[in-house]
Amino acid sequence: MSSHPHFADIDGLSWYTSLEEGMRAAANEGKLLFVELSRPTCSSCRNLFEELLPDPDCSTPLKESFVCVSLPSHNPDSRIMEIGAAHMPYASMLPVCFYLTAEGDFLHGSSGRLDKQVFTADMRHAKNQAARLAEAPEG
Repeated sequence: MSSHPHFADIDGLSWYTSLEEGMRAAANEGKLLFVELSRPTCSSCRNLFEELLPDPDCSTPLKESFVCVSLPSHNPDSRIMEIGAAHMPYASMLPVCFYLTAEGDFLHGSSGRLDKQVFTADMRHAKNQAARLAEAPEG
């Protein structure tokens, strides 16, 4: 766990650069996963890290409910590629954001430039999906 590999530190957010490590941390902390694929030259990625995440309305719920994972957009983990192909075949613009359970189950995702309203709604939707999954009877 460390600072983001491409963007300036955002107070209180720590980043994993391995999906497996992030999943272990999320399981240990009882949190969900926020996984992003970005690159430093992407203006939409810079918007996420320079405009949205410094805003407490975005960073506070992220810190409280999610473990953050940053994966390189040019060579992402094969598991995240499988999740993307299965659940987000439309994702064609960076950043690509995945919201997953600690076990790696897909909850929600987005692709491209985000604004504050969409980003906070995405986090709420992922948390609601996780709650529904937790309440669903097994079988």
